[in-house]
Amino acid sequence: PVFGFDANTDAVNAINPDGEDAKTKGIAYGGTISQNAEGQTYLVLQVIRNVLDGVKFDDKGGYTMPTSTTKTKQKDLAENKEYEVDLPDVLVNGISKETAQGGISSSATWYTSEDKQLQTTNTMIDSTNWKDYASGVPLDKKVKAVADDAREYNVFLTCYNSADNFVNGQLLPTFKQYAKLLKLNLTIVSGDGNNESLITNSMNNLDNYEAFILNMTSTNAGQTYMDILK
Repeated sequence: PVFGFDANTDAVNAINPDGEDAKTKGIAYGGTISQNAEGQTYLVLQVIRNVLDGVKFDDKGGYTMPTSTTKTKQKDLAENKEYEVDLPDVLVNGISKETAQGGISSSATWYTSEDKQLQTTNTMIDSTNWKDYASGVPLDKKVKAVADDAREYNVFLTCYNSADNFVNGQLLPTFKQYAKLLKLNLTIVSGDGNNESLITNSMNNLDNYEAFILNMTSTNAGQTYMDILK
């Protein structure tokens, strides 16, 4: 997903016209562009839910990944025009098309096949909505819980740094709230922002998990994780 700035609590409070920043400086900040935490976290978990629900297992221990597609309207924000494309259902259900329970993302999303990226817009936080973010990230009200009889899946999630304010203050709490709605049981392991091994050494009993969300310390450490997951 597209990332913007990190709207930590102090940044949000600085927009408060009655806050300490406004009193000290005589004026509050006009606003900020923030990562769309409520959109990013939901999209990650919904795609995982879609994939796991669509996997077909056989009696020999093999499996087949879901391959069905749906014609979906995409919007080119740069060109301000719409076009239609066949997208895998795992990138459509609950995202641009309602789930069986009526859940759907409120965030504008699009998929770029050349980068294999599902992307979403950033969030503007200003004087009109800063209160919504003052005590954390508001959940997307259009997201609905899965059916009561839906299977629960175990998901292993890593966080590159236990001291990162935005990740720990905004992203992880939002992941946890959406995970409950989507019946995904999260196991979270955090690093120190420097040593990849603090996370990788904790990747044990991996057969207990159906999916993995990897937030790496180093952006070029992907192969290290893939080797562990083989």
